[in-house]
Amino acid sequence: MRPSFLFRKFLIHKNVQFSLMFYFLSNTVIILAAIYFCLSVMITNSFEEFIRITGNNIQLEQLHMQITKIVNFAFFTFGTLGIIITGYSIIIITNRISGPIFRFQKMLQELNENKNVTLRQIRKDDFFQEFYTNLINYIKKNEKR
Repeated sequence: MRPSFLFRKFLIHKNVQFSLMFYFLSNTVIILAAIYFCLSVMITNSFEEFIRITGNNIQLEQLHMQITKIVNFAFFTFGTLGIIITGYSIIIITNRISGPIFRFQKMLQELNENKNVTLRQIRKDDFFQEFYTNLINYIKKNEKR
């Protein structure tokens, strides 16, 4: 029986998965920060230009503050959501990579120790399906000898 979502072991090979998560999440944060900075500079420059053209207008300053609050809220909310979704996606993708590698490593270790190899199945959505098929065929072929 498969464990429930909260009690699953999400990280198979922690070093690889943490380094990939750090890489992609840090890039996501940097890109979001750059977009936020450019957008806020554009908004501020636009309102400064409007104020310069129309004179010191209190309504424009209030509108600028309201738009800034909306942009801040949107970037905080959607940025946080994007980082969470990116992190979860990275875990799923790295599991599709690390899971088969972990199983292949166990099978090769059994081969090196001259034990009977336990043919472990990999999930249908995992990567390296062709490699798995070739490895299984090789093991079965050599067992006959």
